[in-house]
Amino acid sequence: GSFLHLCLEHLHITGNPQEDAQAALNFGLGHFSLPVPDDAELRENAAAALQWFAAQPQAGRWLQTGWPEHSLMDAEGRLMRVDLLVQEPWGPLVLDYKSGQPEAAHVEQVQAYLSCLEAGQNHAPGSARGLLVYLDLRRFQLVEAHGVSALAESCTDLLPAPEAQV
Repeated sequence: GSFLHLCLEHLHITGNPQEDAQAALNFGLGHFSLPVPDDAELRENAAAALQWFAAQPQAGRWLQTGWPEHSLMDAEGRLMRVDLLVQEPWGPLVLDYKSGQPEAAHVEQVQAYLSCLEAGQNHAPGSARGLLVYLDLRRFQLVEAHGVSALAESCTDLLPAPEAQV
């Protein structure tokens, strides 16, 4: 998980998802704080997950304009860290990268982020949305304050149109 997060922070979209993914993977291999096993399958899976994300139409804009590892503080003073926070025309979007299978705890985590964003900012209630990005599954899941979507191959139909205003 942490290794892929580092690679995603250094994923630069040029329009060639395969090369972009390989460059991010190479960065991660050279800069990760722990030894990365010399496991061809692990590296191939990481490259495939990065390539899938790099190929998403919104990924370039999100990575270019978003704030990676953005800190939030809840009402009790607990510090939380969002993988990527993007300000969309309709409101804030939290991207939370996950490996493995979906869990209820993932949804609860993103809902805590959304609650914190709406409590501390000048955002209309319900305007903040979260997107769980399941890298191993190559699927998205929309998270809202009081609901969650099914897993989807594309996030385009899950999110409001980019030009939508609150």
